Amino acid sequence: MNIKKVIAGRIKPAFFMSNFSFYYVLVCNSVAYLKEKGFCVMYIAITGSKNNKDVYIYQSFRKEDGKSSSRIYKKLGKYNVLLEQFNGDDEKLMAWAKSEAAKETKLYNEHTGKVTVKFSQAACIPMNEERSFHAGYLFLQQLCTQLRLDNICRVIKGRHKFKYDLHTILTDLVYARVLSPSSKLSSYNFCKTLLEPPKYEIQDVYRALSVIAEESDFIQSELYKNSNFIHPRNQKILYYDCTNYYFEIEEESGLNHYGKSKENRPNPIVTMGLFMDADGIPLAFDIFPGNQNEQTTLKPLEKKILTVVNLFSVLMPVLEVQITESLTASGIGLMSSRIPLKS
Repeated sequence: MNIKKVIAGRIKPAFFMSNFSFYYVLVCNSVAYLKEKGFCVMYIAITGSKNNKDVYIYQSFRKEDGKSSSRIYKKLGKYNVLLEQFNGDDEKLMAWAKSEAAKETKLYNEHTGKVTVKFSQAACIPMNEERSFHAGYLFLQQLCTQLRLDNICRVIKGRHKFKYDLHTILTDLVYARVLSPSSKLSSYNFCKTLLEPPKYEIQDVYRALSVIAEESDFIQSELYKNSNFIHPRNQKILYYDCTNYYFEIEEESGLNHYGKSKENRPNPIVTMGLFMDADGIPLAFDIFPGNQNEQTTLKPLEKKILTVVNLFSVLMPVLEVQITESLTASGIGLMSSRIPLKS
């Protein structure tokens, strides 16, 4: 529909018995017609006193309660000044003003109007072509950026010789662990469904794991420092506890040893000790052999904690551990909560 043809010729002067008002308004039937068609309607209005009139483009709109109203969209200028530009010809002035209103209406509808998308029922999606992607990782991506993982990986790359993108691999592993926890191979396949699929290969993931393990202490320390820029850490109390993870194997190797499994599984396990601050946010962790007594896992983590943060007290929710000399020398108090263990 040609909006210019609809608007053209529909502006008529309406005189009000007042010394302060002189209006040109759009005929109501043309406004109603365009509203029914879903178009934004703009029209010309001339307001002001006899010697001080302004020419405006008004926009009609509908309020939240459903009632129609209008508002000033654009000022074209002073009526007397514009009239001089058209050699005093009022008809030419109004024709130009209507054309300006038509242009603004067209531009507004192009930017805010409805978009029609055509689909073909006979068209088929090519086989093995991915058309849907996961975008839930984007908020995690922002968090990883705030934690400055890119700077951490840049420092690590300076200490090693590798060509793959460690930052991309590490962040993708974080996304997969949060959104779809599984094996590294399954995590790699999951990352292929992300809006930004990986450009590295699965062998790069396996190679990066050894570097991440070697730089684990450095990564944890830097993450703690950077996390304070996002949320000030509550350092008054430190919580510590242990858990274990089993492997679906029978032979012991490395840190995988037979021990007391919390799930009562007859498989080799490894033990993980985890520190959390008073808000329950992880602070540091370490991995120990599955056959090691949990009460002896605190000492190896003492130096790590002392290099990361100064703490006032340590709350042990499960274990009964004596105050060690290094903690005492650092002025860190240790509270042992004696919770009876199941026999």
